[in-house]
Amino acid sequence: MHDILPNITTKQSKVCQVFLCTDGKINEAIERRQESLGSIPVVAINDSILFVTQSDPTIEYVGKLLNCGTQAEKLIKFRSSILNEINSNAKDIPEDEKVRVYCAEGPKGLMTDPSGSQHSQVIEICGGINVADCPLTPGTGMTQVSVEQVMDWN
Repeated sequence: MHDILPNITTKQSKVCQVFLCTDGKINEAIERRQESLGSIPVVAINDSILFVTQSDPTIEYVGKLLNCGTQAEKLIKFRSSILNEINSNAKDIPEDEKVRVYCAEGPKGLMTDPSGSQHSQVIEICGGINVADCPLTPGTGMTQVSVEQVMDWN
């Protein structure tokens, strides 16, 4: 895990009033960030924020935390309306007409994220089929695959 703010200066601390992170299950990482940020509170939020279909409770929580609940509710309603529109268009796509997608990542395109990853969620949300039949790599994703696997999935 990389600390993105290892040494914060006094000038930077005046800009940032709270630091949000999604690795709430990794207490050591949160404690390290808190130590490096000094008096700036580090708040771990549920990683559901990374999944567009599960993010409402976290958006609501962050809205309350930052005293902007009205904006959070507007975001939730907007997200919901967009997802409803997508769902209404995608739900009637026959299985044999769904687009099969390989999500190529990495410098050679031989890393991918299967179903269940926040990086590839848009494929299923939009009615496609994620062809990657491999384990989901926790944390960063980007599961290494071979050319042969990709060809087999085609």
